[in-house]
Parts: sequence; structure tokens; C-alpha cells
Amino acid sequence: MHPTSRWVEQLERDIPGVRSLMDPEAAAVQRAQRSYRFNAFQVPLLRCLGLSLVAFLVYVHNCYILENFSWQSFGTLVLFFGIYCGVSWLFLVLTYSRTSRYDTGAWVYATDVIVWTIAIYAAGGEQSWLFFFMLMRVTDQAYSGYKVALFYAHLSVASYTLMLLYIHYVDQRPVFDAATLSKILCIYVGNLYLSFATRAVGILRRSTRSAVRLARECITHLEEQAQQLHEHATQLTIAKRDAEEANHSKSVFLTNMSHELLTPLNGIMGMTALTLETPLTAQQQTYLATVQMSATTLLQLIHTLLDFASLDAGQRVPASEPFSLRPQVAIELERHRAAAHANGLTLSCTVAPDVPECVVGDAACLQQVLALLLDNAIKFTPRGSVTTTVTVGQDEAKALLLRVAVRDTGIGIAPEQQHLIFGPFKQGDGSTTRRYGGTGLGLALAAKLVELLGGTLGVESQAGQGSTFYFTARLGRSDAAPLGATTRPPA
Repeated sequence: MHPTSRWVEQLERDIPGVRSLMDPEAAAVQRAQRSYRFNAFQVPLLRCLGLSLVAFLVYVHNCYILENFSWQSFGTLVLFFGIYCGVSWLFLVLTYSRTSRYDTGAWVYATDVIVWTIAIYAAGGEQSWLFFFMLMRVTDQAYSGYKVALFYAHLSVASYTLMLLYIHYVDQRPVFDAATLSKILCIYVGNLYLSFATRAVGILRRSTRSAVRLARECITHLEEQAQQLHEHATQLTIAKRDAEEANHSKSVFLTNMSHELLTPLNGIMGMTALTLETPLTAQQQTYLATVQMSATTLLQLIHTLLDFASLDAGQRVPASEPFSLRPQVAIELERHRAAAHANGLTLSCTVAPDVPECVVGDAACLQQVLALLLDNAIKFTPRGSVTTTVTVGQDEAKALLLRVAVRDTGIGIAPEQQHLIFGPFKQGDGSTTRRYGGTGLGLALAAKLVELLGGTLGVESQAGQGSTFYFTARLGRSDAAPLGATTRPPA
């Protein structure tokens, strides 16, 4: 595995060395490099320092304990130590390899025990107090594991015993007394204790390796997930771009088709109106009136689709012109008064006194939103009233937040269905469409128009208790004389 993602690069900057955890091959190479530097360079330096200390201890031991010091013997020992350090270092540099099948460093560790035994021999042999050297190799190899430590435990005892045998048979000195046997026993028991103690270190090392392995697996899994998320994000970006392009194409197509439909439809309505002015029978007039009513409904639907498509495609830009607010509201209410009376509804309006006469904004857009809310209220109110309230939500020096609310006593909307009604082609439930008709585009169009006005559209309602649809619009103040009353052409 060779992770190269930005996520891994960032993680490596935060946690140096994390890449070796994720790549076992890289981790093995780094371990081999560290092992080579340690065994071929660092250990020889430590060996020189250690044998220097051993030589010093031999000097002190012979001078002050045995009181039998010989410069010649001491010089020979130091020279031997120097030659041994040089030869062992050269041997390791030439033979120790990062891919070696055999660990030559372990061979030199074993010869160190023999060198220490020679130092003990030079310090008096069986009389030397430096026999504790035989404990050192087991101690400093504790990190290597229980079996390695146990090997050096027996090697140290064997080397010390061979020295005693050499003294006994070659130097002809009796050495195997109770004190010497006690030293051998102490060395052996001490080494065994240290060897068994390394088992705890081994357990800790195995736990660490397991943790490293688990961390490697977790990081590898996270890397795979990060790559999958990156691929998913790329796919989502492409899908989003394609969807936006498709939506734009759909909106452009719908706009073009709406314009194409308007021409023949206007011809149908015009010819129908002219025909109605000619002498006709009562039955013909009824038929043509039905045609005219259907064409008017179809024209309103096309206008709604055209407005929705232009807003969806981002082709409509809000105007910023001064206009008189109260006449605009009054005109729109007057347009809907006949439909309200036909349903037996009372239509009323209240404009707060602090609402200014002249404001700056998109009058046609504001009027269209109010018309859509009034259409919706009248459609879904079988009896009662529809009340419009215009107030100032937030007043500033040169701007204000206008709040317009349309309250009806109609069927209402359950709270769990209110989030659906502002989506295109959505109504409170399926039965509403069958009972009251409509495409479900009115409130969706109103929501987009309110966004164009810089405000929000909301509803407060309970099923069977009527509804209050409200919207806000950000308008500017103006002391200039407003333009002529801007009205939206009748659908």
C-alpha cells in the first residue's frame, strides 16, 4: 500500500512517522536502517566506553582490594581491549547488513561476555569482586526477549565456570570452595531472575506491536474510507453540476415553450371574444363561454409556469423603483373581491399607520406575491373571511422590513404537513388536490418571489382553524414622488 492522499499528507505533518505505520514495507526498511546504525556505529562506541570503565574498575580493584597491581599486566589488558574494540567494529561494519540472514551483532554480544571474563581473570579470577559483570549482558539484552536473555544467562555462567576451570587446571590454584560455588550460584540465580523479568518486557512489546498493527489497520481503513469519500464527493460534484445544467435546460425549455404556447392561446381567446360579440344561439354562447373560461385558466397556468421557470433559471432581476404601497395593495384586493364574494367570503385589509406612503422596491413582485397568497386563501376557505394586514417589522433610517400577512378561516394545515407546501407541485395532502384543484405551484412561486424581495415566507396554521400566510420584504424609503401605480397585467 502506498497512500498518497491529501488526508495522509496532512496526517503525516501532524504526526511525523505515521506513514511507516501505514506501510509495512516502509516500516521494515526503516527498522533495518535503524538496526544497522545502532549495531554498526552506536554499539561500538558504547562498547569502547564500557570497556574503558571495565579497565578502570580492574585498576581500582587491583590497587585497593587485591593490592597487587602491575602496570605491565594492566597495559596488556588495555591493549587487548583496544584491539578487540577495533576488530569488532570493523567486523560489524563489513558484515552487518540490513538484509543479513544472520545477526552478526549478536555474535559480538556473545564475545563481549568472554572479554568480561578475561577482565575478571585479570582482576584476580576467583578472588575478584567484579564477578557482577556476568549479570550485565542479561540486563542490557532484556529488550531482546526472554529466550535471548536466558541464552546469555547460561552463557555468562558457562564462561565464568570455564575461567574457574582454567585457573584450577592451568594455574594450579584450588578455586572450587564454598565461596566460589556461592558466586556461581548467585550469578546463575540472578541471571535467571533477570531472564524471567524480561518476560514482562516481552509482553509489553507484544502489546505495543499489537497496538501498532491495530493502528496500521485503522489508518489503512481510514485511508480507504477517505478515498471512497473523495470519490463520492467527486461523483456528487459531477452529479450536482449535471443536475444544475439539466435544471437550467429544463427552465429555459419551459420558458421557451410557454412563450410558444401564449401566441396560439391569445389567438384562441381573441377569436373567442370576437365570436361572442356576433349573433349566436344560447347554446353557442354557452359553449364559447366555456372555451373562454378554459382558455383564461390555461393562460393563468402558463403565466405561473413562465414566472416559476424564469425565477428558477435566475433570469429575473428585482427592480428598484419608488412606488406607492397602499394603492398597490388596494388594487390587488379589488382584483380578488369578485372571487371572494362568489365564495361568500368577506375580504378586508388593514395597513398600519406607520407604513410609509412611498417605498423603493419591486412593486410588481410584491403585488404578485400578495396575489398568490390571496388566491390560495380564497381557494381553501369555504366560508368566513380573508383579512390582509400590512405592518412594519423593522424600521430603519433609509430602509424598512415590510410584513404582509393574509389570514383566512379556511381548512388549515396540520403542523406536520406545513414544510411540504412551499415545494413545487406540493399540497398539504393528496385529497386537497382532488377536492380544490390546482397545480401546487402557487406557494412555491411565492417563496421564490419573496427571496427576490430579500425576505422570508412562512405560515401559522392548525388543521380546521384557518391559516395565516405571511411574508417580509426589504424595501427602501424614498422622498421622491412615486411613479405611476405599477400593476401586474391581468392573467
